[in-house]
Amino acid sequence: MDLDECEFVAAALSDSRVVQHSDSFYFYGILEIKTLGWLSPQGKKILQDDLQRLGYPLDLATRYRNPRFKVSVWIQCVKNMPVRFLSEAMLNNIALILELITLNSSRNFLTRYRLWALLDDLIIQSGTPPTRIEERTIDWLVKQYLHRLQRKSNGRFARHVSRAEIIGMFAAHADWILAQHLASPAKNVQKVNLPKWIRFCTEVAAARLSARRACNSQGWGLPEGRATNETILDLSRFGKAPVEWKKLIDNALKREKDDRKLHRTAPKVATRDTSNSIKVETID
Repeated sequence: MDLDECEFVAAALSDSRVVQHSDSFYFYGILEIKTLGWLSPQGKKILQDDLQRLGYPLDLATRYRNPRFKVSVWIQCVKNMPVRFLSEAMLNNIALILELITLNSSRNFLTRYRLWALLDDLIIQSGTPPTRIEERTIDWLVKQYLHRLQRKSNGRFARHVSRAEIIGMFAAHADWILAQHLASPAKNVQKVNLPKWIRFCTEVAAARLSARRACNSQGWGLPEGRATNETILDLSRFGKAPVEWKKLIDNALKREKDDRKLHRTAPKVATRDTSNSIKVETID
Protein backbone atom coordinates (compact mmCIF):
# COMPACT_ATOMS: atom_id res chain seq x y z
CA MET A 1 0.00 0.00 0.00
CA ASP A 2 1.41 3.40 -0.97
CA LEU A 3 1.17 6.86 0.61
CA ASP A 4 -1.31 8.06 -2.02
CA GLU A 5 -3.73 5.40 -0.81
CA CYS A 6 -3.19 5.37 2.94
CA GLU A 7 -2.95 9.09 3.74
CA PHE A 8 -6.22 10.94 4.36
CA VAL A 9 -7.16 14.54 5.17
CA ALA A 10 -10.06 13.42 7.39
CA ALA A 11 -11.09 10.12 8.95
CA ALA A 12 -10.97 7.32 6.38
CA LEU A 13 -14.24 5.69 5.33
CA SER A 14 -15.03 2.32 6.89
CA ASP A 15 -14.72 0.48 3.56
CA SER A 16 -11.19 1.74 2.88
CA ARG A 17 -8.28 -0.70 2.94
CA VAL A 18 -6.60 1.39 5.62
CA VAL A 19 -9.46 0.87 8.08
CA GLN A 20 -10.03 -2.77 7.15
CA HIS A 21 -6.35 -3.64 7.61
CA SER A 22 -5.37 -1.10 10.26
CA ASP A 23 -3.97 -3.82 12.54
CA SER A 24 -1.68 -5.22 9.84
CA PHE A 25 -0.32 -2.08 8.19
CA TYR A 26 3.41 -2.66 8.56
CA PHE A 27 6.31 -0.67 7.27
CA TYR A 28 9.99 -1.51 7.33
CA GLY A 29 13.21 0.42 7.41
CA ILE A 30 16.84 0.58 8.48
CA LEU A 31 17.54 2.46 11.69
CA GLU A 32 21.05 3.65 12.51
CA ILE A 33 21.39 3.74 16.28
CA LYS A 34 23.45 6.87 16.88
CA THR A 35 23.50 6.56 20.66
CA LEU A 36 22.67 3.80 23.12
CA GLY A 37 20.48 6.32 24.90
CA TRP A 38 17.87 5.56 22.25
CA LEU A 39 17.48 2.05 23.66
CA SER A 40 15.82 0.81 26.82
CA PRO A 41 17.74 -1.66 29.00
CA GLN A 42 15.72 -4.44 27.38
CA GLY A 43 16.55 -3.10 23.92
CA LYS A 44 20.25 -3.01 24.70
CA LYS A 45 20.14 -6.61 25.89
CA ILE A 46 18.26 -7.78 22.78
CA LEU A 47 20.74 -6.01 20.50
CA GLN A 48 23.73 -7.36 22.46
CA ASP A 49 22.35 -10.91 22.31
CA ASP A 50 21.63 -10.62 18.56
CA LEU A 51 25.18 -9.46 17.85
CA GLN A 52 26.65 -12.37 19.78
CA ARG A 53 24.32 -14.83 18.06
CA LEU A 54 25.54 -13.51 14.70
CA GLY A 55 29.16 -14.00 15.71
CA TYR A 56 30.00 -10.45 16.79
CA PRO A 57 30.96 -10.67 20.49
CA LEU A 58 30.99 -6.90 20.88
CA ASP A 59 30.44 -5.01 24.08
CA LEU A 60 28.13 -2.21 22.97
CA ALA A 61 28.92 0.17 25.80
CA THR A 62 32.64 -0.10 25.04
CA ARG A 63 32.35 0.14 21.27
CA TYR A 64 30.01 3.16 21.37
CA ARG A 65 32.74 5.17 23.03
CA ASN A 66 34.17 5.38 19.53
CA PRO A 67 32.08 8.16 17.87
CA ARG A 68 32.48 6.50 14.46
CA PHE A 69 30.98 3.20 15.62
CA LYS A 70 27.28 2.74 14.84
CA VAL A 71 24.97 -0.24 14.60
CA SER A 72 22.20 -0.32 12.00
CA VAL A 73 19.20 -2.61 12.42
CA TRP A 74 16.20 -3.61 10.36
CA ILE A 75 12.96 -2.56 12.05
CA GLN A 76 9.33 -3.49 11.51
CA CYS A 77 6.63 -1.08 12.72
CA VAL A 78 2.86 -0.75 12.64
CA LYS A 79 1.66 2.53 11.10
CA ASN A 80 -0.78 4.16 13.52
CA MET A 81 -0.53 7.85 12.67
CA PRO A 82 -0.45 9.88 9.44
CA VAL A 83 2.85 10.52 7.71
CA ARG A 84 1.86 14.19 7.46
CA PHE A 85 2.81 14.57 11.14
CA LEU A 86 6.45 14.25 10.10
CA SER A 87 8.43 17.47 10.18
CA GLU A 88 8.66 19.57 7.03
CA ALA A 89 12.34 18.63 6.65
CA MET A 90 11.49 14.93 6.78
CA LEU A 91 8.68 15.36 4.24
CA ASN A 92 11.09 17.09 1.87
CA ASN A 93 13.56 14.21 2.18
CA ILE A 94 11.16 11.28 2.41
CA ALA A 95 11.55 10.58 -1.31
CA LEU A 96 15.18 9.70 -0.64
CA ILE A 97 14.29 6.85 1.71
CA LEU A 98 11.26 5.33 0.02
CA GLU A 99 11.73 2.18 -2.01
CA LEU A 100 11.31 2.68 -5.75
CA ILE A 101 7.94 0.92 -5.96
CA THR A 102 6.52 2.90 -3.04
CA LEU A 103 8.00 6.14 -4.38
CA ASN A 104 6.41 5.73 -7.82
CA SER A 105 2.98 5.18 -6.27
CA SER A 106 3.34 7.96 -3.70
CA ARG A 107 4.09 10.86 -6.01
CA ASN A 108 0.75 12.60 -5.42
CA PHE A 109 1.37 12.59 -1.67
CA LEU A 110 4.81 14.14 -2.10
CA THR A 111 3.64 16.67 -4.70
CA ARG A 112 0.73 17.80 -2.52
CA TYR A 113 2.88 18.62 0.47
CA ARG A 114 5.45 20.39 -1.68
CA LEU A 115 2.56 22.41 -3.12
CA TRP A 116 1.32 23.14 0.40
CA ALA A 117 4.79 24.44 1.31
CA LEU A 118 4.78 26.52 -1.90
CA LEU A 119 1.54 28.21 -0.79
CA ASP A 120 3.29 29.27 2.42
CA ASP A 121 6.26 30.62 0.45
CA LEU A 122 4.03 32.62 -1.90
CA ILE A 123 2.14 34.13 1.03
CA ILE A 124 5.37 35.10 2.78
CA GLN A 125 6.89 36.63 -0.36
CA SER A 126 3.79 38.79 -0.90
CA GLY A 127 5.07 41.24 1.70
CA THR A 128 4.76 42.35 5.31
CA PRO A 129 2.01 42.07 6.26
CA PRO A 130 1.11 39.34 3.75
CA THR A 131 -1.68 39.78 1.22
CA ARG A 132 -5.09 39.47 2.87
CA ILE A 133 -6.61 36.00 2.54
CA GLU A 134 -9.64 37.45 0.74
CA GLU A 135 -7.35 38.39 -2.15
CA ARG A 136 -5.57 35.02 -2.41
CA THR A 137 -7.32 33.56 -5.45
CA ILE A 138 -6.00 31.33 -8.22
CA ASP A 139 -5.21 34.46 -10.23
CA TRP A 140 -3.20 35.84 -7.30
CA LEU A 141 -1.30 32.56 -6.93
CA VAL A 142 -0.37 32.57 -10.61
CA LYS A 143 0.96 36.13 -10.40
CA GLN A 144 2.94 35.35 -7.25
CA TYR A 145 4.42 32.24 -8.81
CA LEU A 146 5.49 34.14 -11.93
CA HIS A 147 7.16 36.76 -9.72
CA ARG A 148 8.92 33.95 -7.88
CA LEU A 149 10.26 32.50 -11.14
CA GLN A 150 11.48 35.92 -12.29
CA ARG A 151 13.41 36.46 -9.08
CA LYS A 152 14.96 32.99 -9.20
CA SER A 153 16.05 33.41 -12.84
CA ASN A 154 17.96 36.58 -11.85
CA GLY A 155 18.02 37.81 -15.44
CA ARG A 156 19.33 34.50 -16.82
CA PHE A 157 17.61 32.61 -19.60
CA ALA A 158 14.85 30.41 -18.25
CA ARG A 159 12.22 28.21 -19.82
CA HIS A 160 8.98 30.05 -20.52
CA VAL A 161 6.22 29.00 -18.13
CA SER A 162 2.70 29.85 -19.25
CA ARG A 163 -0.23 30.79 -17.06
CA ALA A 164 -2.03 27.63 -18.21
CA GLU A 165 0.86 25.49 -16.96
CA ILE A 166 0.83 27.14 -13.54
CA ILE A 167 -2.96 26.91 -13.25
CA GLY A 168 -2.69 23.25 -14.23
CA MET A 169 -0.16 22.67 -11.44
CA PHE A 170 -2.62 23.99 -8.85
CA ALA A 171 -5.64 22.43 -10.58
CA ALA A 172 -4.13 18.95 -10.31
CA HIS A 173 -4.44 19.10 -6.52
CA ALA A 174 -7.07 21.82 -6.10
CA ASP A 175 -9.54 19.42 -4.50
CA TRP A 176 -6.93 18.20 -1.99
CA ILE A 177 -6.13 21.83 -1.06
CA LEU A 178 -9.87 22.43 -0.66
CA ALA A 179 -10.22 19.36 1.57
CA GLN A 180 -7.38 20.62 3.79
CA HIS A 181 -9.17 23.97 4.25
CA LEU A 182 -12.55 22.40 4.94
CA ALA A 183 -11.28 19.74 7.35
CA SER A 184 -9.65 22.19 9.76
CA PRO A 185 -10.74 25.71 10.84
CA ALA A 186 -7.23 26.39 12.20
CA LYS A 187 -5.95 29.75 11.03
CA ASN A 188 -2.59 28.37 9.89
CA VAL A 189 -4.42 25.97 7.53
CA GLN A 190 -6.45 28.70 5.83
CA LYS A 191 -4.20 29.85 3.00
CA VAL A 192 -6.54 30.90 0.15
CA ASN A 193 -9.92 32.57 -0.31
CA LEU A 194 -12.08 29.54 0.42
CA PRO A 195 -15.32 30.48 -1.42
CA LYS A 196 -13.40 31.43 -4.57
CA TRP A 197 -11.30 28.27 -4.30
CA ILE A 198 -14.49 26.22 -4.17
CA ARG A 199 -15.60 27.85 -7.40
CA PHE A 200 -12.20 27.22 -8.93
CA CYS A 201 -12.49 23.54 -8.05
CA THR A 202 -15.92 23.26 -9.66
CA GLU A 203 -14.45 24.66 -12.88
CA VAL A 204 -11.41 22.40 -12.94
CA ALA A 205 -13.17 19.25 -14.23
CA ALA A 206 -14.62 21.11 -17.22
CA ALA A 207 -11.27 22.78 -17.88
CA ARG A 208 -9.56 19.36 -17.89
CA LEU A 209 -11.95 18.06 -20.53
CA SER A 210 -11.54 21.21 -22.61
CA ALA A 211 -7.76 20.89 -22.48
CA ARG A 212 -8.00 17.26 -23.55
CA ARG A 213 -10.19 18.11 -26.55
CA ALA A 214 -8.21 21.18 -27.60
CA CYS A 215 -4.68 19.88 -27.07
CA ASN A 216 -5.16 16.12 -26.88
CA SER A 217 -3.58 16.45 -23.45
CA GLN A 218 -4.30 13.62 -21.02
CA GLY A 219 -2.49 15.19 -18.12
CA TRP A 220 -3.36 18.90 -17.79
CA GLY A 221 -4.74 19.66 -14.35
CA LEU A 222 -4.72 16.03 -13.27
CA PRO A 223 -2.91 14.28 -10.43
CA GLU A 224 -1.14 11.07 -11.38
CA GLY A 225 -3.48 8.16 -11.96
CA ARG A 226 -6.70 10.18 -12.25
CA ALA A 227 -9.03 10.19 -15.27
CA THR A 228 -10.34 13.21 -17.18
CA ASN A 229 -13.94 11.97 -17.09
CA GLU A 230 -14.52 13.29 -13.56
CA THR A 231 -17.23 15.94 -13.85
CA ILE A 232 -18.20 16.40 -10.20
CA LEU A 233 -16.31 17.57 -7.14
CA ASP A 234 -15.87 14.46 -4.98
CA LEU A 235 -13.64 14.80 -1.92
CA SER A 236 -14.54 11.44 -0.37
CA ARG A 237 -11.23 9.89 -1.44
CA PHE A 238 -9.62 12.14 1.20
CA GLY A 239 -11.86 10.73 3.96
CA LYS A 240 -15.40 11.54 5.17
CA ALA A 241 -18.57 10.74 3.24
CA PRO A 242 -19.62 12.95 0.27
CA VAL A 243 -22.58 14.32 2.24
CA GLU A 244 -20.23 15.55 4.97
CA TRP A 245 -18.01 17.38 2.48
CA LYS A 246 -21.10 18.92 0.84
CA LYS A 247 -22.23 20.26 4.19
CA LEU A 248 -18.82 21.85 4.81
CA ILE A 249 -18.84 23.42 1.33
CA ASP A 250 -22.39 24.74 1.77
CA ASN A 251 -21.46 26.26 5.13
CA ALA A 252 -18.40 27.98 3.66
CA LEU A 253 -20.46 29.50 0.84
CA LYS A 254 -23.21 30.54 3.27
CA ARG A 255 -20.67 32.38 5.42
CA GLU A 256 -19.49 34.28 2.34
CA LYS A 257 -23.07 35.18 1.43
CA ASP A 258 -23.75 36.43 4.95
CA ASP A 259 -20.52 38.45 4.95
CA ARG A 260 -21.46 40.11 1.67
CA LYS A 261 -24.85 41.11 3.06
CA LEU A 262 -23.09 42.65 6.05
CA HIS A 263 -20.63 44.55 3.83
CA ARG A 264 -23.44 46.05 1.75
CA THR A 265 -24.43 48.14 4.76
CA ALA A 266 -20.86 49.38 5.29
CA PRO A 267 -19.27 52.36 3.46
CA LYS A 268 -17.77 51.42 0.11
CA VAL A 269 -14.01 51.71 -0.32
CA ALA A 270 -11.88 51.45 -3.44
CA THR A 271 -9.99 48.21 -3.89
CA ARG A 272 -8.05 46.57 -6.67
CA ASP A 273 -9.66 43.83 -8.73
CA THR A 274 -8.53 40.39 -7.55
CA SER A 275 -11.18 38.25 -9.20
CA ASN A 276 -10.40 34.72 -10.37
CA SER A 277 -9.09 34.26 -13.87
CA ILE A 278 -11.60 31.42 -14.24
CA LYS A 279 -15.06 33.01 -14.47
CA VAL A 280 -17.84 31.65 -12.31
CA GLU A 281 -21.32 32.89 -11.44
CA THR A 282 -21.78 34.90 -8.30
CA ILE A 283 -23.80 33.09 -5.64
CA ASP A 284 -26.70 35.30 -4.52
